[in-house]
Amino acid sequence: MGLTLVLASAAYIVWNGKHYRRGMEMSWGLLWFAAAHAPDMGILVPINSRFMEHWMYLPTVGLFLGSAQTISNLIKARPQLSKATVALSLVFVALLSVKTFAQNEIWHDPVIFYANIFKYHEPTTRAHSNLAVYYLDNGNYASALEQLNQALAIGDNSAVVRHNMAVTYLHMPDAEAHIQDMINNLNRAVEIEPNFYRSWQLLGDLYDIQGDKEKAASCHNRAAALTRH
Repeated sequence: MGLTLVLASAAYIVWNGKHYRRGMEMSWGLLWFAAAHAPDMGILVPINSRFMEHWMYLPTVGLFLGSAQTISNLIKARPQLSKATVALSLVFVALLSVKTFAQNEIWHDPVIFYANIFKYHEPTTRAHSNLAVYYLDNGNYASALEQLNQALAIGDNSAVVRHNMAVTYLHMPDAEAHIQDMINNLNRAVEIEPNFYRSWQLLGDLYDIQGDKEKAASCHNRAAALTRH
């Protein structure tokens, strides 16, 4: 509906511009917005996540450029409005600059970024899993497991979460005490996603450590077959 409204508005301005020779700049901005926003609206191509803020960066460039040129034309046509228009534009730019700085503070740190998501949005398995990977990469295994358990509390339907939990256990100082935990998580991962070759490979390695050569060979063969395809 939003895309239809934008295209209808742009079409009207284009039609109106043919008669009055104005409004073309804003029409161009609206068409830019519609074209840049179309791929992530789920109309042309299905998307695999909820709406994301950064999807709007490129589309809004068109709106700002179209608005700026429209304001410039307004000032040329009515010079008496120039001071007021410039003053309002500067206020608008200042407000956006403050908001941009605040948003950069959120984006520059993964912990702050995901904490912001959890604060203002419904928690998701993917967000908790991504934060867990950040903790894992930085050696904070306790926090990684906490995030993965929160992801599982939302829903046990992600092979990646189960795989990452096994990998977290693998990197812990007492990894040997968690071999069975790793195997359980990897078995669940391949149950959810039978073609998840990384889980099959790691599962084979763990069975090899346990001395179960038959299961190890079976898992390794499955992983090799998946990588060939």
